[in-house]
Amino acid sequence: MKITPNTIRKLPNAGLAEKLEASPKLALLDDFDGDPNGFPHGQAVESVLFSHSELTDADVQRVQNTPKQADLTKLMRENGLDFRTAFQTMVTRNIAHFLLGTTQNLHTILQQTPDVKVVSQSQGDTPGRQLELLFNGLQKNEMFRRGASQAYGLPQEAPLRDICDALLRDANRVSSENEICQKARQEYDKASKALHDRGITYLVASGNHGPLGEALQSIGVEAAPSTFKNVLVNDYVTVVGGTTPSGEASAVNSPHAAIEVLRRGEDLPWSAGEGFDTGGVATGSSFATPIAAGEALAFLQENPGAGPFEAESHLMGLDSYKVSSGQTKPTANQQQLSGDGKIESYIQDKIGAGFITDISSPDATQIARANQDRAFFGLPGQEDHEFQLVKMRLDPDGNRKLTLETYFDEGHHVLQAVAADGRWDPHSVIEELHLDAKRQKEIEDRQKASS
Repeated sequence: MKITPNTIRKLPNAGLAEKLEASPKLALLDDFDGDPNGFPHGQAVESVLFSHSELTDADVQRVQNTPKQADLTKLMRENGLDFRTAFQTMVTRNIAHFLLGTTQNLHTILQQTPDVKVVSQSQGDTPGRQLELLFNGLQKNEMFRRGASQAYGLPQEAPLRDICDALLRDANRVSSENEICQKARQEYDKASKALHDRGITYLVASGNHGPLGEALQSIGVEAAPSTFKNVLVNDYVTVVGGTTPSGEASAVNSPHAAIEVLRRGEDLPWSAGEGFDTGGVATGSSFATPIAAGEALAFLQENPGAGPFEAESHLMGLDSYKVSSGQTKPTANQQQLSGDGKIESYIQDKIGAGFITDISSPDATQIARANQDRAFFGLPGQEDHEFQLVKMRLDPDGNRKLTLETYFDEGHHVLQAVAADGRWDPHSVIEELHLDAKRQKEIEDRQKASS
């Protein structure tokens, strides 16, 4: 499949799922077709949104998002593909179609709904889901399992663990390295960045692969961190996971899903109407996401000057600040946040030596001049809660971008810059400081008690 602008415009099962509302404030990407004899996912998600907000139907624009899914057996039977080639083709098509269908809908929102402030999408796809589609057959169908073993050069009686390991490695590799998947992800990243630049907050569900993750772990499969991360996750979205009714993180949440916001995701009543069997109780990050989306919209309406950064910080319960190069802001912990390309001195005092603290330092300059376009590593601190994540990659516009995320006792500092002429451009600096008020109070209380 060649990726072109026409590919994005002409994918089926995307576009408005209802007439264009006059001035919708929130766009809901989901499957609103459903099966009258099955579970109407989009209607259930919308029902939870309405029951946890003051929004009405006129405030919400339904957008149909149901990219076509490839079927392994059909690919083998009708296309004459061997098992492994069919699996790789299935992964490619499912991941790429999902990204491109979503991209098409994000463009529709940008072009047709100028009043939308929040996009909520209770959908996702992952490399792990590609294994999930086969997992039951691998467990129960001996012939199917033997065919998979043979395709990957394993002994005919190979344990389920080894087969799943081989399939997951293949799915992760195809998702991250296949040219079609890469191009589809690039188009999606551009569209989600355009949404962000427009000031639209975009929330996506973390996924419900917790039970599958436990099942794989129980048979000895060590899944890579990317296995269950929604392919929609990037710097321009807020990732929502679910909690139990009492507030603990739900066991259904996907592992290593980069969850940023938690809202109730278990035992939520819904009522769809519209000819469907009209209600029930739902569980999953799909239903935590509209709750968070409704809260984000209420916050943005109360704070007209705010945008995605402020909305996400509000949902996370953080005191957060953001500055560009040359700007300075006072913070809640009586410090200053300055956009000068350096980690603040008081943070350096807390974390000690060993971190990259300046975009003009030799270590940072070396990363700017490196041959590869992507790097990711961590630097440990002296305490468990002190560490730094160093990321370098190309942004959607093809620029080399550095991100230093430094975690210290009560906070999280982010320093970003874009490369120019073999160095990190000081004029491109963006800095953020996220302060956890609850954690800060715990530290202060402990200090008072020990003094």
